[in-house]
Amino acid sequence: MSKGHFTPGKLVAIGNLVPELHYGPFSRDWWYYSDSQIQDSNTYAIPIRLGFQVALKFNQKHFIIRIVRNLENPNTPGFICEGEGINSGVCFSSSAAINTIYGRVFGNKNKTKYPGATMLGFHDSYMIQQMLNDVDFRPFTICLYNITIFIASIPDNNNYEGFAASFTYKYKQKQSVIWQKIEGGLFSISIFQNGEMVKQFQDITASSVWNQTQLLRNCDGIDLFGINHPLVQFKFKERYERLFSKTCTLDDWNNKRIMQYMFKLYLKKHVPGDDELWYRILNRWYNQKSTIIEIKSFIRDFYNDNHEINMRELRAWRVMLEAIGCKNITPFERDVSDMEFWSRAKDPKGDIETISNLFSNGFLNTTLNSTIRNDEFENCKDTANVFWYSLCESLDANPNGSSGKIRILSIVAENFTYEELMKNLQV
Repeated sequence: MSKGHFTPGKLVAIGNLVPELHYGPFSRDWWYYSDSQIQDSNTYAIPIRLGFQVALKFNQKHFIIRIVRNLENPNTPGFICEGEGINSGVCFSSSAAINTIYGRVFGNKNKTKYPGATMLGFHDSYMIQQMLNDVDFRPFTICLYNITIFIASIPDNNNYEGFAASFTYKYKQKQSVIWQKIEGGLFSISIFQNGEMVKQFQDITASSVWNQTQLLRNCDGIDLFGINHPLVQFKFKERYERLFSKTCTLDDWNNKRIMQYMFKLYLKKHVPGDDELWYRILNRWYNQKSTIIEIKSFIRDFYNDNHEINMRELRAWRVMLEAIGCKNITPFERDVSDMEFWSRAKDPKGDIETISNLFSNGFLNTTLNSTIRNDEFENCKDTANVFWYSLCESLDANPNGSSGKIRILSIVAENFTYEELMKNLQV
């Protein structure tokens, strides 16, 4: 298949994680593994998100493929590809949906076959990153007694409450989904056939509940649950320590539970806002282009206009920022200014160099609020402050201009008089 036949899929809608689908009895159908990955317990799955949509292009014609619930079994995913007024119908795989509509639109003379997972972006790093957004736990597999056990849920506690795993096995001569869960202090096994639960067992231990099923009698019940498997034990420990560690990294900022814990640990006693407000403000910084903030300007939204931040509150913010992976990059001592700059960059060396160069060259505003409002601009008399404001304005307002060329200097120049430019530029 030549590259000229298609343009790789482009993300249209990220879709949703649905707890009862992605972490329920049929969750193994809602996560993607390649053929090689399924054998590797250390490789995690990618969610098949309900409502996920990708735009495709075949032979200069446009199509959309989206993920829906399967009509025959709503607990499993279905795939629809449509375009040129033609619909593939709900198919069991993305490849089937794409190749069905391709054949209907272009004919099957060249017998072109497109790999659905590749077209959906399951092998593209950017698309995978988008699919993993807001994913708190990624299921994985282990192998015991020649059975591949899908670990669907690992709780953030030490008593296994909420743990869930599944595998396929025959019950009364019919292929079934065996769903195991620890809930309410009981071990339960639910058996599903054709999407419906046909039998359920409960008991106080894993071994006793498996004895009730009369299945796999030569296997230890606790092994079948998967709890004692070394990888599962490691993931229990890793998850607990990660969720309740006193520090985290930038990679954890998308994990709301971790960030709410950080708020509770460091800020709750010191600030008037709640964890929802804190998370929104933090997300705003995470999503902005600049990795640098001035701390007092950043935290201002937590307080009313008349509130003066005291040293105790400021210390709490500093400790918290350090705990979540930020670094103080202020290039001067406090006797110069009470402004304080922080970076969220994974490697803050570039931010440190930038802020230091701006300060040493007199371009860093250390006397006014770093976000000067337009109606206050006329009151800003210091040339260095004007330059710093203008530089920020040029980057925020219109970095490319109408001609597509960067025009930072021209925007800066607009805020100086002709005489000032001639004098300072010596032209």
